[in-house]
Amino acid sequence: MRTVLSYLILVGLPLLGLVAVIEKGKALHPPMAVGGDWKAELDQAPDGASCSSRRLSPAFTIQMVQSGTQLTLLLKEGADAELRGKISSARISARDRDLSVEFQAEVEKGERGDRLSGTLSLSECRESGTIRFAAVKNFQTRPLAVRER
Repeated sequence: MRTVLSYLILVGLPLLGLVAVIEKGKALHPPMAVGGDWKAELDQAPDGASCSSRRLSPAFTIQMVQSGTQLTLLLKEGADAELRGKISSARISARDRDLSVEFQAEVEKGERGDRLSGTLSLSECRESGTIRFAAVKNFQTRPLAVRER
C-alpha cells in the first residue's frame, strides 16, 4: 500500500501538472512576426514652416528587431532614429527615448508579401501633423546551391 501511495505522489502529481500546463498553453498565441527590413516611402513630403527635418527623406528603411511582443525599430537609409515599442495583434506602436519621434502602423499579411501602413510624428513637424507612410517587407532570397553529381 505504501508503494502505491508513493507511486501516485511521485508519478501521478507531476503528470497531472504536465496535463494542466499543456491545457493552459493551448490558449496561447504567438505575436505576429514582423522582424526584418522594410522599405518605406512617405505618402507626402514633410512640409510646413516648422518642419525642417533632416532625419527623414521620402524613402527610407525600417529595420525591426523583435523579441516576443517587444520591438526595436531602426529608421535608417534616409531616416535616423532608434525607436522602442511593441506589437499588439497587427498594430505596432513605438517611440524614441526623447519622445521626438512617434511611430504608429498596421501590419497587413498577404500572399504577395507583408505590407505596413502608418504614421510618423516628428517633434520638429508638429504644425504639419503626422506624416503617412507605406512599407513592404524586403525579402532577400538566396538561390539554392545545386550540387553536381
